[in-house]
Amino acid sequence: MRKKVFFAALLAILCAMSFSCSKISDDGDFVVTRINAHKIEYSIDDVQKTALIGNRRGLYNFMEEMVFLAQRGHRIVIQSENPTKASTKDVQSYNTRSRKNAIDWCVKMHEAGYTVELIYDEDAKTYHCKATK
Repeated sequence: MRKKVFFAALLAILCAMSFSCSKISDDGDFVVTRINAHKIEYSIDDVQKTALIGNRRGLYNFMEEMVFLAQRGHRIVIQSENPTKASTKDVQSYNTRSRKNAIDWCVKMHEAGYTVELIYDEDAKTYHCKATK
């Protein structure tokens, strides 16, 4: 009986904490706020998507997932945070057989403000990465 009371009290505290992290807007809807999250727009085979990334580790995990999808045959494009409409473009390419090197390069280029495109060549077992600014 003592364990059940303890568990119920713990559950009540956790529920109260989860509501304290949210705030209710004027129309009664819950709005969950997250500090330091930034929005990343990306596409998988030209289908637009959006992700919220909280920190550098989250960005690395996101890129790891994108590299995995590229390896499965998908074309991945991750938009820069501040896309520019300049007439001249800075384009950098990187080819590697290493999954980790592809992830690291994509994270580095995204953080530098580049739009990153990622394709995996199954025949050559090579990741083709292209960054455009």
